Amino acid sequence: MKRLIAILISSVLLLTQATSCSLLTPAVTVPSYSLSDSDKSDADTLYDTVKDAKSISSDLNELVKRLQSDTSSYITAYQNAMDNEGYYDATSFTEKMASAKTEAEDLSDRITKARKPVDRLRTPDDAGVAASAAAAVTYFDELEGGCQDLLLVLQFYLDQDAAAAPMNEFDFDSYGDDTLSAIDGLYGAVDQTILNFQGLTSCPEYMQATFSKYINRVSVYQKMLESMYYGISLSDPLRLYSAEQLFDRETIEISDCEVELMRLIGLQFDEVELHLSGRISDIGSELTANLKSITRADGGDETPDIQYSYLDEKNTARITYNAVDTIYPNLYSSMDSVVNLTAVAEGGAINAIVTAEIPGFTQKYEQKITVTDQVTILPIKPVVLTSGLDLSSSRDAQLSFSVTDADTGERYVEETKTIQLMSVYDFSLTDDEFGEISRDNVLAWLTPESEGILELRRNAVSWLEDWSGGQVSSLIGYQDYGLFDDPSTNTYLQIVALQAAISNMGVRYNMGSFSLAEGENQRVLLPDDVLSSGSGICIETAILFASAIQSADMHAMILFLPGHAQVAVETGEGTGQYFLVETTLLPFAGADANEMGSLITEMDSDQWSSYLEDPWGDGSGGVYVVDCDLVKTLGIQSIGYSAQ
Repeated sequence: MKRLIAILISSVLLLTQATSCSLLTPAVTVPSYSLSDSDKSDADTLYDTVKDAKSISSDLNELVKRLQSDTSSYITAYQNAMDNEGYYDATSFTEKMASAKTEAEDLSDRITKARKPVDRLRTPDDAGVAASAAAAVTYFDELEGGCQDLLLVLQFYLDQDAAAAPMNEFDFDSYGDDTLSAIDGLYGAVDQTILNFQGLTSCPEYMQATFSKYINRVSVYQKMLESMYYGISLSDPLRLYSAEQLFDRETIEISDCEVELMRLIGLQFDEVELHLSGRISDIGSELTANLKSITRADGGDETPDIQYSYLDEKNTARITYNAVDTIYPNLYSSMDSVVNLTAVAEGGAINAIVTAEIPGFTQKYEQKITVTDQVTILPIKPVVLTSGLDLSSSRDAQLSFSVTDADTGERYVEETKTIQLMSVYDFSLTDDEFGEISRDNVLAWLTPESEGILELRRNAVSWLEDWSGGQVSSLIGYQDYGLFDDPSTNTYLQIVALQAAISNMGVRYNMGSFSLAEGENQRVLLPDDVLSSGSGICIETAILFASAIQSADMHAMILFLPGHAQVAVETGEGTGQYFLVETTLLPFAGADANEMGSLITEMDSDQWSSYLEDPWGDGSGGVYVVDCDLVKTLGIQSIGYSAQ
């Protein structure tokens, strides 16, 4: 009996234990990570959409690389043509750019269609799918942004090419032998081109400074045509020489601007390519990897680790810059910049403070800029100090330049570079860019409004009063004193008075060397310094005299002969006839006709033509003509410095 009871109790205990075990341990294992049907569908949609979009990214990248290659080849071919004084036909390149624009527009349409499934998604419940949906939106935004960046510069290129059509398509030969009509027609074509350029609204912001410079250089081309027109119509060989030399200079200036514009367009291509191979590619790769991970984890016991690196990106600025090595102070006004800054932000917009300074020469430049994912270009040119300058001799100077994050204080760039600051008197007669055309830079030494020139004018008036017994008491320029039958005599008399005044102020000719050798610097005193020192070499007396002529509202040209410099003064306004003035004739009293004849030579058009071709009559070289009226046209003006 006891044995039976024991067995029954044992069975009850076993049953109880078995029942207890079944209550504590589930019979079916429930996974810790699972997707709802809608989230799984969203994940599949995202994966397929991004996978398909990668072909668009690949096609866009292929287009960009082709544009990079085409642009590089264009720049090389164009520069070679200009170096060989040839003409470059850009028709083929323009056709490629137009085709590329059509291709970019097609890619933009493909992106818009491809992203529709992403844009239609509801907000997923799963955090990983939701993060992937947001990343997919960013991916397509970035892809479309790159496409639009291409379209922006392609559109601008095509717009400016169409705007230049009146000038580029002008047929000079269609006018036959009617040169004046042809010049007049070309002038109108250039004028229309300038108006077309000014009306363009598609120029990217980072290219606007260069494009404005380009428009200005084209407008100088008009001045060349004007000089050419009047040179022919007035049988004025001096104007024709000046026009020809101005044409050479502007060809260089305009072609440099065109190359720079293409370089900037190429810079945008480079930025798009960098974005495609970097940030866009990274987001696309992470999307496919993460969406695979989410799908594989569904029904498993581990939650996938979904991360997107773009979310953790720190705002940074990618900055490049270049700075000058040498500054000629008196040519500072014609410089475009001292430092050229190019900046692009990654990870978000950045506010930056840019500073630049050349202590002892410029004020401190400081500007706040906002750098975005679009290219920012900033030409930096600090303002020259208004006092305390000592530029009497060349020296090493320090160019300090910095770029600082305005919000965090982080320094992106901080550099102090040693540059050569030439003296205010240093003048390079030739350079690598312009060759002998840099002689136009002599315009920066003209100071018609300086104190010394004003004093010189007063002394010239005193000489006139003494010479005329009080009948002449002013410098009247091209007006008429009413004393002479020939109006040019008025100009003749004022030339004599100015030279006599220079002599009376104690200036004597210094027979020091004046070299036109390539690459050499020539030390050239400013007019006031010539007057105060009482001495000047030929180029200095020529500049002094030309400044005085300008001050009297008359037209002067500085002539560079082999090893010498002289001045030509137009006999009357728009006459096309000139007096040749030998400004080194010092001392000069203006006492008799022989002395005046040594100072002033009268020549007709044919004589001038022969003189300009071979002034010394020995085949040593011709004359380079600098028209003093081009000061404002070329923007080559003195900084107004006076020696301390």
